[in-house]
Amino acid sequence: MAYPSQDEIRSMLPYWVRMAFVFGAASPAAIQLLAEYDSPKELLDAMERGMVSRVPQNVMKNLMKYNHAQAESMVYFCEKNEIT
Repeated sequence: MAYPSQDEIRSMLPYWVRMAFVFGAASPAAIQLLAEYDSPKELLDAMERGMVSRVPQNVMKNLMKYNHAQAESMVYFCEKNEIT
């Protein structure tokens, strides 16, 4: 198993941040759903297409409330302010 490069890790950060926005930190529902998908990007994309049926209503509201650009902005803010 190959480890992801720094660029690959950086490109996935906004999806992980959006997952935290949408589900909340350390959500059991997110962990269960992620087990069925290869990445948070795939799960979020499937949710946006309405292909995930077991998503709580509040999570679906958050999905519409928090978009990828907001997550990307949070990653940028953290990088700029040296927050790890």
